[in-house]
Amino acid sequence: MKRIKFAVVLLTFLMLLSGCAGQEPNDISYIVAIGIDKGETGKYKITLQYASPPEISGGEEINLEKSGIRNLTVEGEDIYEAVGKANLHDSKTTFLSHTQVIIFSREVAEEGIEKMSELFINSEELRPDIYLAVAENAEKYLTSLNPETEINPARYYKLFFDAEKLTGLPQSTQKNFFCGIESGAYDTLLPIVSVEPDKFESAAFHGGKMTGVLNEQETGFYKFLDRDFAGGYITLVNDTDLKEPVTLKISQLKTPHYNIDDENKKITINLSLEGDIYSAPPEYDIENSTEEFKKNCSKHIERECEKLIKKLITDYKSDILRLNEYAKMMFWNNEDYYNFKNSVDYSKFDIKVNVDFDVRTRGVVQRSD
Repeated sequence: MKRIKFAVVLLTFLMLLSGCAGQEPNDISYIVAIGIDKGETGKYKITLQYASPPEISGGEEINLEKSGIRNLTVEGEDIYEAVGKANLHDSKTTFLSHTQVIIFSREVAEEGIEKMSELFINSEELRPDIYLAVAENAEKYLTSLNPETEINPARYYKLFFDAEKLTGLPQSTQKNFFCGIESGAYDTLLPIVSVEPDKFESAAFHGGKMTGVLNEQETGFYKFLDRDFAGGYITLVNDTDLKEPVTLKISQLKTPHYNIDDENKKITINLSLEGDIYSAPPEYDIENSTEEFKKNCSKHIERECEKLIKKLITDYKSDILRLNEYAKMMFWNNEDYYNFKNSVDYSKFDIKVNVDFDVRTRGVVQRSD
């Protein structure tokens, strides 16, 4: 008798799991991306980008206007009201479980996204590893996008935002953003996406509000200062040390070492980097100029990192470098640490970045006398 009851329970459970509670793929619409702009009535203008499984499972290239991907924009207090209104225009059942990215307009980000972020993290459908990003106009970005190289749009977004391991995109998951807000221990940096392929910037946040913008070069230098930096490409441009642009693939040899000296008001950061030269001017003599080049690269990175840190601290009030987390190691108890964190003014600290930079010259054998 017990075996019969167990079999009935198991069969019921399997029936619930199968086919999205018995629904056929043709009856399902998956939201793969969400865009959030300011609406005209005080609500949000929310763009939902859908994909229908039967139309994205083939092997042919797709076009947004002719494929299973479509966009619908409605107004609502939050994404759930927007999804409810969108369902009135759609005979299919909508699921948020495959959403890969949420794009905020710059206007929304500057006003603050803390409340929405909390709603997302508490959602039973949205995953904590969903990507967050900022665009000048979220609706325009999503409706202009055409992922021609990837049949599955959900996979397209995952591949794009996972490129932080290669291109230097900042880590931008909802979980990382929300934990920074809730703990108050650090601020975050989100990528700014654009329909212009040659435009690359990042948005610095203080808490849940966007406070400033880092350009492509600044984002690259930020990654050098980040303890989670795996490697990436950067072009060091003309300046007093480097007369011509040089493109390098740089990786960390050691985790950055931060020293916060509250008594003497000093912040010292030691970086250990290694780079492969991928592109250099024709007249650049790699074999005979390596030592001078390493010295000039070190100076360049040191100066640019120091400028960036001062901008983040003074202009943007943003602790994306997690200085407070490093400072916590100076204290024996939480009370002393919180007293320090609530009163510290890093803008009064001297900033010093020391770079130990080595170069791997590809295909070149170094001479030794």
